[in-house]
Amino acid sequence: MPEEQRTFTITSPPMKGGDVKRWQEILNAQFEEWRIEFQVPVDGEYSVPTRDASQMALFGLGIKPVKMK
Repeated sequence: MPEEQRTFTITSPPMKGGDVKRWQEILNAQFEEWRIEFQVPVDGEYSVPTRDASQMALFGLGIKPVKMK
C-alpha cells in the first residue's frame, strides 16, 4: 500500500518515514548533479538539516521562497 501524501514540517518528535528518506535521496542527487559538495543525512527523519537542504534546492531550482516550517 503506498504511503499517504503529506507535507513535511518540523515537528516534535520529527516526522519519519520512507517518504522522507526518498526526499533526502532526491535532494542529494540534485546537489550531486549541481556538483555541490553537500549531502543531507539519509535517515528518514525530517528535521532542520533536511528542511534547510530543501530550501537550498528550491532556491537553486528558482522556486520562489516561502516560509518553511
